[in-house]
Amino acid sequence: MATSDAQTQLQQMKDDHRANTYRNVDIRLSSILDLTFDLDDSNTDGKLSLTVVADGAVISGTVISEDAWAEAQAIKSEANSPKFAAALRVLQDGAVEGRAKRNADAANSDEHRALRTKIHFDNASIIMGGTTVTTNGLRVDLKHVSAWMLGEMSKQD
Repeated sequence: MATSDAQTQLQQMKDDHRANTYRNVDIRLSSILDLTFDLDDSNTDGKLSLTVVADGAVISGTVISEDAWAEAQAIKSEANSPKFAAALRVLQDGAVEGRAKRNADAANSDEHRALRTKIHFDNASIIMGGTTVTTNGLRVDLKHVSAWMLGEMSKQD
């Protein structure tokens, strides 16, 4: 088998695995994220208050686009490590190009779009086992979300 044929077959296997892995993602949640951030995550100004349950933890906070999340991570790391921040930006540029290619490929096939796979929280509270941790820059895999609601949880006294 020629190298390009093997690479094509490997890519098809990866795509099939990805599609099967994300088959059970809640289409309503994915659609709300698509409407908020556009299909290609180009709406970097969009924000959404969301609470999810993922792997037994309740995560509640503000969701932003992947591009806005990645830039925030680069900015946070710039003071301590400019090289690391630059590397994050290069990785995000590659992710943007890859997403654009997948969306273009999907437009030319029976697929409607590339699947959204992550939720990007700017500020979030993670509640697990009675302990609450506040964080920013959290990335959650959609395949681990078992429940969700619009809005944020608030602490009751």
